[in-house]
Amino acid sequence: MIKIKRLREGQSLNLSRLKEQETGWKVFEDHPVISLYDSINILKKNYDHIDLASSVLSLSNEKAKDLLERNGFNIEGYPEEFDELRQHIQGKAKWNWDEIMPGPVFFRDPEEFELYSDSYNVGENQYEKFKVCAIRNGFNDMDAKEVYSTANFGGMAGVGVIGYMHDAIKGQVHGSAILYMRDSVNGIGSYVIKGKKSISGNPEILADLIDHGHYSLGEIYGTTDWEYS
Repeated sequence: MIKIKRLREGQSLNLSRLKEQETGWKVFEDHPVISLYDSINILKKNYDHIDLASSVLSLSNEKAKDLLERNGFNIEGYPEEFDELRQHIQGKAKWNWDEIMPGPVFFRDPEEFELYSDSYNVGENQYEKFKVCAIRNGFNDMDAKEVYSTANFGGMAGVGVIGYMHDAIKGQVHGSAILYMRDSVNGIGSYVIKGKKSISGNPEILADLIDHGHYSLGEIYGTTDWEYS
């Protein structure tokens, strides 16, 4: 038990007990959900206008001061004890990105490949190439045919993940597997969702895989399966 000098008669500051009163706090308390575009910029670390480190330090200072005052103490004469309490509180910060980032979103396959329709003579069986990719990721021949049948022109194809951006911050997304083909030039595409899949990578790379905006696969369908705008 750590006891600090008396602040007034009959009362002493027990730092250990004060620390026990702070079990964890949310960095984004009562914060509204941010936009998809802001979330992508956070993954890419393009948020110079938001000093997160300073924000957490400021909040930790406020919480430490409030905790002392609620227990009948002030901070003026005890800077070392206040700083230790502040560091303890700062370590209890919970980054609740899951509560402020929209989702789920569609992460494209990092190994997606160009696929041509049967109307193009490219010297190889395009459907077989697509089917192999589908089966390797847990889909079947019928799933592959359903998606490939919409390939009027061709496009990019693969098996992505419908997951959450707050997981991407940690370097891995896990969610529903999506077999897809997308033609962002002509606004055509199709997909089938089945099974599970994970994609790993640093947040900046995962951010570039998020399919969103004009002529994205989500916009083409007007889907409710994920957020795209």
